[in-house]
Amino acid sequence: MKTLITSLLCLLVFQLSGQTFTVSGTVTDSNNMPLLGANISISGTKTGVQTDYDGNFSIAGKKGQELVFSFVGMKPFKMEITKTESVEVVLEEKAEALDPIVIGVYGIPKDYKRRPYAVTEISGTEIENKPQADVSRALVGKIPGAQITATSGVSGSGTNFTIRSMSSITGSNQPLFVIDGMPINTSTNAQGGFEGGVTVVSSRIMDIDPNNIKKVKVLKGLSAAVLYGEQGRNGVVLITTKTGDFSDQELAPELPYGERILEEQERLRTKLANERTAVEQGYKSPFQSSVITIINSVKKYETYLKEQERYGSNPAFYIDVYNRFKKADSQLASKILEGFVNVNANKRQLLKVLAFKLEEEGRFDLAVSLYKKIHKNHPNDPSAIRDLALAMQATDQSDVADELLKSAIAIGDSRVKNSSQQSFSSVLRTELANMLSSEEIQNKKEIRKQYTTADLRIVMDWNRPEIDLNMIVVDPNLEEISLENPKSSSGGIMLGNHGASMGPETFLLEHIQSGSYYIKVGEGPENAHELRGDVFVKLTIFRNFGKPDQTREIQVIKVTNIEDNHLMERIAVL
Repeated sequence: MKTLITSLLCLLVFQLSGQTFTVSGTVTDSNNMPLLGANISISGTKTGVQTDYDGNFSIAGKKGQELVFSFVGMKPFKMEITKTESVEVVLEEKAEALDPIVIGVYGIPKDYKRRPYAVTEISGTEIENKPQADVSRALVGKIPGAQITATSGVSGSGTNFTIRSMSSITGSNQPLFVIDGMPINTSTNAQGGFEGGVTVVSSRIMDIDPNNIKKVKVLKGLSAAVLYGEQGRNGVVLITTKTGDFSDQELAPELPYGERILEEQERLRTKLANERTAVEQGYKSPFQSSVITIINSVKKYETYLKEQERYGSNPAFYIDVYNRFKKADSQLASKILEGFVNVNANKRQLLKVLAFKLEEEGRFDLAVSLYKKIHKNHPNDPSAIRDLALAMQATDQSDVADELLKSAIAIGDSRVKNSSQQSFSSVLRTELANMLSSEEIQNKKEIRKQYTTADLRIVMDWNRPEIDLNMIVVDPNLEEISLENPKSSSGGIMLGNHGASMGPETFLLEHIQSGSYYIKVGEGPENAHELRGDVFVKLTIFRNFGKPDQTREIQVIKVTNIEDNHLMERIAVL
């Protein structure tokens, strides 16, 4: 009997220890925001799951096993499985000191072996004491892929220097030589014939004493063209001499002048790249609690309408809530977006933001309704007329849009008192010319003058009339173009209003370069009001403006700080 009872007890204990329980619930951070992709694993096993978009999870385990909750940047949390239950786990942030790292222009650590372009470096000791008067010939056999040959056997003749292969039959194939930051001409192309004979061409590179060279760097591939433009298409040879110029010591005193300039360019590009990363990471919305309330409700849209009663006067509420549900619940997001036209408000700066967002999402038909409401309240405002006209053009109502823009131009011309108002009228005429047919343009001399085509056109509008904003475009040469510097060396032109308004400011570039264009917004010179609250900016980016293959992209950006020239967008051109 004792044996039977003991056996039954052991069986009961075995069954209890092997019983499986399901633990489910949510994982959030300290701000009550759900964590997507948090790991939940059973300690000592390979069993684990991840949370979904709303932080939900469900995992089965045996009694007594330990669950481990982890997420990048958070302290892990452990709990023992005791029963089937629903839990709410809050993970706390983990502060860690990271080792410093230098990020290069392409976002890659500054290590020659990991750079996405080819660099060959030769020290001066490998060149000096060579029986060559021409530095180029002293590099023979030291640069992979380089072909270095004399133009002739005559003393003082130049040297043909090609990296990898020839890129032109008739043009120069010589790389760009930069001596202590100063480019020099090393072309050796000779013109001659059977009667006059071939001309022996020397080269400026022979002016350099090989014994005075500290080091040589050779850049190959696209990196050279990006840094040095058209002149660097065949590669770049950077020569640092022992007696090089050491001006501008503050940039980097330990480096020769030529390299200091490159270091400064890389620093600026890295700064822009890091700013862009910060923009992509976004910001924490002040309406997270509203989002959580809507997520946890059964009737989500009805809950959204109740939250709208509380926060509906703030444009950020609509934008933040819509953006949150755009990926998580597309049906709810679509319903929220379509409801923008029913917002009971006459406040212009709110209606403009809602219209901006509708345009960004391609709902120009709904944006027209909001712009009509603004136009009704401001019938003689050229800006309000322009907004309505451009939205109607996008809905194939070009005839009405043409007439509206013409009326805006007439009102604008009657108010012209300074150059900034003339710029506004010029922008309107350019947009009208873009609408009209080629026959209409030819019949209208005034419009024909404004008709233009461009590889790139950027237009900036915003929603607050009392704020003066300034658009800044940084081109691949790191040249800044703004209303204070309206023309760039590469042909870019900036037009806009000096003073508080709601735009537009436009940037026009006839021929685009390869590289990155960064678009920033700063405080205008005549801003009479301190920025309090948010400003919403609409960026309209045209590619091939005025051409048959014209494309348009609209982005709505929330700007909270313009003191440091807020970075809005980056356009990469290959």
